[in-house]
Amino acid sequence: MKLPAVGCLVVVLLSVREGARASEGAPADASMLSSHGSPTGAVMPEPTLPRGLGKPAGPGEDPPPLALRLIVRPLDRGMLIRLPLIDTDPNRGFTFGFLPVLIVNSAKEDRIQSMHAPSLTYNPTFKTNFTHRYYYYPTKESTLMVRGAISQVLERELFVQYDNANVFGGNEEAGIKAQYNADASNRFFGVGPTTSKRAAANYLLKTLIVDGYYGMPIYKGSNWYWTVEHRLIGNKVADGPIKSIAGVTTLYPAAVPARFHQTSAFKAFITYDTLDSAITTTRGTYAESFAETSQRTLGSEYVYQRFSVDLRHFRRTSDDDTFVTAGRVKFEQVIGDGVPFFLLPYLGGKYLFPAYGDGRFTTQGVLAAVLEERVTLFRLKTGGVLTKYEVAPFAGLGSSFDTPGRMTSRYARPLVGVGLRAVAPPQVVGSIGLGIGQEGMNVFMDINYPF
Repeated sequence: MKLPAVGCLVVVLLSVREGARASEGAPADASMLSSHGSPTGAVMPEPTLPRGLGKPAGPGEDPPPLALRLIVRPLDRGMLIRLPLIDTDPNRGFTFGFLPVLIVNSAKEDRIQSMHAPSLTYNPTFKTNFTHRYYYYPTKESTLMVRGAISQVLERELFVQYDNANVFGGNEEAGIKAQYNADASNRFFGVGPTTSKRAAANYLLKTLIVDGYYGMPIYKGSNWYWTVEHRLIGNKVADGPIKSIAGVTTLYPAAVPARFHQTSAFKAFITYDTLDSAITTTRGTYAESFAETSQRTLGSEYVYQRFSVDLRHFRRTSDDDTFVTAGRVKFEQVIGDGVPFFLLPYLGGKYLFPAYGDGRFTTQGVLAAVLEERVTLFRLKTGGVLTKYEVAPFAGLGSSFDTPGRMTSRYARPLVGVGLRAVAPPQVVGSIGLGIGQEGMNVFMDINYPF
């Protein structure tokens, strides 16, 4: 189930970003306001701030904007942030609502101890939705996330995840996730690089997943890491409730499994990481390559192999971080017969190719490259928090294909766009973006960089 993003950039800079590990190159639950996400870190308020509209600006600080003073309520140990929700997701349509975020600081350390983020939204198709998110941080290196959601029409979710980046007191990392999710906003256009936008079908995807991983440096002090992961997934597809679009069983009956089907996938991957910050990156390189296998002898109903390479590089082109060039190239290929469409890679979505919606070009393989220039326009210190405001023009080229050997310029999809961001290092990014491709314009909002 996907939830909307906040429609006000000046508000999101005080929100927080979920620190769940990336999954197959894209941030997992990467936004507090979309895909149910919510952040692990947050701007730390002063515990002595008075209640009301906020405190006067201190020496060397500019007065907080009126909108922030009206929305943020300082508490003795934390703050209450009252966020409006407005979203125009191309798959879900218009959604609006309200999201109060209660942040509680630790009494012993200068960090967050826990966070509650309930939301109440309304969508013409899915009607009223209530979601509650709870985040608990036992240590600086570990996070427990719990999320539950229910809407009047079909959608449900229960999610629990625990991650620890300092297992056994060393550099090992491990985590486990369990989730049941019913998302009725999905769209399927058929399989292949030439599918028509008019061939969209709406479907409900029910997913039951248990996922665990373990990783460590290849050798002590190394920037290279190896990780192993196992995912056990059950999926079922049915028609969705969006009346303006045909159901998936009407347009693509042969592609719809008749019952829950089980996938048991084992993944091994190697990463190289020299980034100066995991979230508000300004320099460094991140590279990830993995191989995944799903076999009947290992408990899966589908037999396939998945391969991926994800390369990202960040370079300061000025003495400070006023100009940062960011680039990404991602390749993914699935090999196997009879793989259901909801397990295939696709070209689209705000994290990979933001001019197109999720699931737009579903094929056996995708290749996408995006380059953007992040330019800091000005910096503002408010309430002890130094925030920089960026504009980021970007351009990219992507392609989808059955195999790399059949990739041609005929299927190349260009995109251009621009992003506006409020960044409070090292934890917070609020982003509003506009992407333009061959099928028009796509507006996207999130609490995260696209990469």
